[in-house]
Amino acid sequence: MLAGGSPVFFASECATINEPMKRTELLSQLISVRAELQALLRDLSQAHLTTPGALGTWSVRDVLAHLTAWEVDMLTNLGRVKRGAKPGTTQWTKATIEKQNQIWHAEMRDRPLPGILADMDGARKQTLRVLEAMSDQEAAQPADWLQGRSVADYVAEMTINHEREHLENLRHWRDSAGAQTNAGAESHGTGPRPS
Repeated sequence: MLAGGSPVFFASECATINEPMKRTELLSQLISVRAELQALLRDLSQAHLTTPGALGTWSVRDVLAHLTAWEVDMLTNLGRVKRGAKPGTTQWTKATIEKQNQIWHAEMRDRPLPGILADMDGARKQTLRVLEAMSDQEAAQPADWLQGRSVADYVAEMTINHEREHLENLRHWRDSAGAQTNAGAESHGTGPRPS
């Protein structure tokens, strides 16, 4: 993130990009990071998923809704550009990120866990379909609407990097904050998916 309210591309790392991620690598990482998240979720009871405190005042369910909201926003931008329309915001400041997070949190606060999990799964499947339909050149080419970044880098920032960031947070919470895994306890039974 850049100091002084300067634009950043996303809340996670904002590094200089030398060469865009290859589309096949992007697809592979989208699947593997989601498998890591699903493995973590399988270890938690439904109570652990919905109890505040996993990340500040947010529950794991809130974190999943947050990740999904950003992925859906990315998909919306990709769809707009494909139709020849102007994308939404693709550059963010710390203040605008925090404001958007608050808006989405308020909108999703009362959404039941099964709906959040279904949204998360649907968004990832759509991301994979969009990338599978794209050529390597389309994914790697710098885009004016992304301030010279490639679509592959945009997708990686909004999904893989973001999901890894929160996976690290959730693992730390699970390992240190008493969110002990429940081997043999009732789990929420999530199926496969990634972000």
